[in-house]
Amino acid sequence: MRTTLWVVIGVLTLLAGCTDLDNESLYQCTSDADCSAGWMCLPLGSERVCVKEDSDLSWMSRDTFEPDAASDADVCVPVCDGRVCGPDGCGGECGVGCSGGDELCNSVTGQCSATCTPTCSDRECGPDGCGGRCAPDACPLMSTCDEMAGQCECKVGYSRDGATCADIDECTANTDYCSPFATCTNTAGNFTCACNPGYSGNGIICTDLNECTGNADNCDAAATCTNTAGGFTCACNTGYSGDGMSCTDVNECTANPGNCSPNATCTNTSGSFTCACNAGYSGNGVTCSDVNECTANPGNCSVNATCTNTVGGFTCACKAGYSGNGVTCTDVNECTANPNNCSTNATCTNTSGSFTCACNAGYSGNGVTCSDVNECTANPNNCSTNATCTNTVGSYTCACNAGYSGNGVTCSDVNECTANPSNCSTNATCTNTSGSFTCACNAGYSGNGVTCTNAYVVIPSGSFTMGSPSNELGRFSEEVRHAVTLTRSFEMKKTEVTQGEWQSLMGNNPSYFSSCGVDCPLEQVTWYEALAYANALSAAKGLAACYTLTGCTGSAGAGMTCTGVTVTGTGGNPYACAGYRLPMEAEWEYAYRAGTTTAFYNGGISITSCGSDPNLNAIGWYCGNTNNTTHPAGQKQVNTWGLYDMSGNVFEWCWDWFGDYPGTVSNPVGPGTGSIRVLRGGTWSYQANFARAADREGDNPSARSSQVGFRLARSLP
Repeated sequence: MRTTLWVVIGVLTLLAGCTDLDNESLYQCTSDADCSAGWMCLPLGSERVCVKEDSDLSWMSRDTFEPDAASDADVCVPVCDGRVCGPDGCGGECGVGCSGGDELCNSVTGQCSATCTPTCSDRECGPDGCGGRCAPDACPLMSTCDEMAGQCECKVGYSRDGATCADIDECTANTDYCSPFATCTNTAGNFTCACNPGYSGNGIICTDLNECTGNADNCDAAATCTNTAGGFTCACNTGYSGDGMSCTDVNECTANPGNCSPNATCTNTSGSFTCACNAGYSGNGVTCSDVNECTANPGNCSVNATCTNTVGGFTCACKAGYSGNGVTCTDVNECTANPNNCSTNATCTNTSGSFTCACNAGYSGNGVTCSDVNECTANPNNCSTNATCTNTVGSYTCACNAGYSGNGVTCSDVNECTANPSNCSTNATCTNTSGSFTCACNAGYSGNGVTCTNAYVVIPSGSFTMGSPSNELGRFSEEVRHAVTLTRSFEMKKTEVTQGEWQSLMGNNPSYFSSCGVDCPLEQVTWYEALAYANALSAAKGLAACYTLTGCTGSAGAGMTCTGVTVTGTGGNPYACAGYRLPMEAEWEYAYRAGTTTAFYNGGISITSCGSDPNLNAIGWYCGNTNNTTHPAGQKQVNTWGLYDMSGNVFEWCWDWFGDYPGTVSNPVGPGTGSIRVLRGGTWSYQANFARAADREGDNPSARSSQVGFRLARSLP
């Protein structure tokens, strides 16, 4: 094929007006991109070369692609290897020929010999080497003899098929001969290429025909033509229907009523449609909004009317207080039209579009409802602060309250204490207060002030055995029995001093169990504070104080202590005091026993623990029944002389220093000095044996405890 390529290159060069054949690669290509502008890459045999686009390619045929041997003359290569004579295949001779006249040259073998033997055994045509021919005219039709090879060669476009040459179908043998958009037609020894419909060209090159520009009538004027490879399509434009060759207008208004708003009118046009909002609506026709005539033109209705927009229209309604058709509205006089608009106790005043109601003098309210003015609450100063104001229709009355006298506007306090001395007990003090009075039992009496009973009981003079027998359960060694005589009667408080009594006289309450209440025993007081209370009560009763306290710090109820105490009784004898005092230890046990000799004034003791002792449980409070707190005074069984809570609740201060008993004695006052003062009676947190009549305890006189209180005594003349 190299020979073929050279022939093709030569032809193409002439066509292109080129003369340079030295570099065949200048014209070889793989695609159009390898060629210069205006050239294209075409297949030629097994090669692809650049061809000018406007070249006349009608000459292209098999003869062009595969030229015959004659066209190869310019490029024939002599063949003389081993030959000493005869032709070299290119018109020349091999060697220098045979020597002498005796040797002959065999043109087929190229050798010299004395005789020439024809050589035709494997040759079917051509010379026999000795001047004759092998099988003259033996080549089949459409072939020629290759004189050198001695073989019959089929012409271009044919191929050997046994003894004949058959036509080659180039269309199937090589599909690259024609354009892929062309039809290849085989001919005897050759072929032709014709572009398919929809394409134009020489068959080797076929370009698509644009039917849309080449023939405007291919599609309907209302259609869009789209060129395709080797064809075209027609599609009716929007607003038209059909096959594209023929298109008719679509009536969008009937085909799709939803194209426009239901409040618009649709008008069909050629290939389209228009939407126009109906009267009373505004918008682009696809969307139509109701026109609000009330805001678009406020003057449609009266200024005294309410405009209500409706679909495609509006209504006018006169406002309350006006009448008319809405376009014209006149004021309604509500005062005459409906006298009940206002209260009967109000004045109606007509205003533009409304009315006002104002309550008449002596009434208050919104005018629709009018209530009588209550002068008593509207102006409390109309009457005295000590009078009762009574409202009347349009007026009021003032009457002085009970306890006051006057005309109601001015009221003076009535002094009930002088006006009616019997309001209080004769053993109480009446105190006049503004509009009332109070009755308070005098010191030494108890009650509500209207009724007062003596808070003290009289303890008669006498003798008793002080201390406990040696076999008494729970006894302590210092309880030595001895005879005691008390020559003076005295009075003793029925109960321990209560929190309320201390509060009333001293103005405070130091008790730990203050939540127990005013009737519970006072506790958390020092021995000195008990003396201070006794002096205060004496003063309240008009009695001389029994004690003079010196070197005191703090105040009563706040932990007061003193460095010195002097008894004011004759000779410093407590029995000689006129005022209230702490009981002597002997007085305390004498009063407890009230003539009894048992551990408790109601019987003997059965336990020494916090368990249940029936006798003690009946008369006193101890750890077995208190639930760890004090209890109101006077709730347990009283002794024979009328004393309560002598067992338990709280220990009680006595006057005496704690010390050994002196033996038989009259009116004992205890040791002259000591470190602790006597405590008697047991307490809420101690065991049963501490609540016995003979039990003796003591504490520093400056000590304060929730376990310790006191009761008072006073010597009688």
